[in-house]
Amino acid sequence: MDVLCLIVLISLPFILFMILWQKLKYKQQNYVNQQILDDLIKKAKVINQYENLQGDQECGICLQVYSRNEEQLILPRNQSHHFHLYCIKTCLMLNFSCPKCRSKISDFRNSQQTSIL
Repeated sequence: MDVLCLIVLISLPFILFMILWQKLKYKQQNYVNQQILDDLIKKAKVINQYENLQGDQECGICLQVYSRNEEQLILPRNQSHHFHLYCIKTCLMLNFSCPKCRSKISDFRNSQQTSIL
């Protein structure tokens, strides 16, 4: 019994340290993901003025047809991967990858994109 208590007492700081480390790592990753998303929005946000999107004329997340003057995000890797801005922001809070091809969004950081269609 004494040995078990000793093992628990010795391992407890290590376990607490690992829990705190994971929380800090998760918080840092969320901050980095938010910065990447903000950069991507600056580079790739478009306002639908014309019907000249490549691929489907609907959001790949909510499946609603785009209307004029709606904000959209076109992912740089593939011009046919476009979504309503509010849909993709919500989706990326859960999973930081493209909903169509599952590529990591962090891979898009250095890509170029136009700003108005």
